[in-house]
Amino acid sequence: VYDNIKNNEFKFPDQDTNSMTDSMRLKEGDSTIIKEGWLWKQGGRVRNWKRRWFVITDGCLFYYETRTEVENPRGIVSLIDVGVREIDDDRTKQYCFELFPLTGERLKTSKPTSGEQAKTTESNHAVYRMSASSDDERKDWIRALRIASQNELPNQRLS
Repeated sequence: VYDNIKNNEFKFPDQDTNSMTDSMRLKEGDSTIIKEGWLWKQGGRVRNWKRRWFVITDGCLFYYETRTEVENPRGIVSLIDVGVREIDDDRTKQYCFELFPLTGERLKTSKPTSGEQAKTTESNHAVYRMSASSDDERKDWIRALRIASQNELPNQRLS
């Protein structure tokens, strides 16, 4: 998945939707998972918070509605040219952090649409905000995201 994203731009509906849909599927054993766990994710249009299962693998951040639905991600964020920073001024959640584009453009994200054949739609996230359950957990996620965004594999999985 990482090499595919690195060598090709994200593909959206007006391009090749099947390859993007295929690359969004994460099956156990296919890839090295750097970190996984529950986080709160702030919505893009409606700024409410939803609890989601997140997985960092292959230079991407996948998120799912539940821990067991690894065949059907709710969304994916490319970690190529992405920075991560702590956010302490969010009044609605503690232990926040966010992804932001290092290039000054929008983040490369994709979200399947409903329907028989899943398609991807380009989101317009300038930042992607999440919240952990503790400061230590936030620091662990930030470290894992920084490792993944630099395409460095740790010696062991981060828990």
